[in-house]
Amino acid sequence: MATLKLDYQQDDYESLQEGELSIKEFLNEVLFSGSYNDESPEDELIGLLLAYHSDEGGAPIVSDLELDDVEYDEEKGTGKAYFSYLLEYHFACSDMDSERTVEETVDFVIDEESAEVTFTFIDLTTRSTADEF
Repeated sequence: MATLKLDYQQDDYESLQEGELSIKEFLNEVLFSGSYNDESPEDELIGLLLAYHSDEGGAPIVSDLELDDVEYDEEKGTGKAYFSYLLEYHFACSDMDSERTVEETVDFVIDEESAEVTFTFIDLTTRSTADEF
């Protein structure tokens, strides 16, 4: 399984604990805010989502990535993040383009000791088999 580990700001976590930030707002801060010298968390997330579509042919592009909803168990520090994104393809040989909206559910854990949020993505083979039903 692929994982994405991201640091969070302690003041954001305290705001979550105090009810000043919702879990969705907290995760949006972790994923989509800030400036980075290296690859941004959003770009890392897009790379992991693209892996789900790499064997479908064409040149896939993920855009309009959003965190739609979040389920969170505060006592356990675990939850599910529901993402949606636009998946676009260009098929060079046939000069065709296509696009569709995709929704993904990703499990996450907030670890207070390391000040990290870990997103766990379903294994590609498990995901493709589950999508058949």
